[in-house]
Amino acid sequence: MPAENKLSDKYLKSMSGTLSDRQKLVADGRGLSVRVSKAGRISFVFFYRTGDRTCPPVWLTLGQYPDMSLKQPRGAGMSAAHY
Repeated sequence: MPAENKLSDKYLKSMSGTLSDRQKLVADGRGLSVRVSKAGRISFVFFYRTGDRTCPPVWLTLGQYPDMSLKQPRGAGMSAAHY
């Protein structure tokens, strides 16, 4: 089973503002991920499907780091999973 809550505040601080040649996506578990832009902006995103695997995935942007703490999107993602 994949590890959950792999992200930490220390890791997010190290990624913030770091320039890259491409966008990165790092999963935290249970649909929550962070998307790191080429410019180093970090957004919390939640991935889910409204049906089975043939349905297209839906990406819900929850907010940006550091405006949101890591604890907030974990709770918001779990709430969104119930809808």
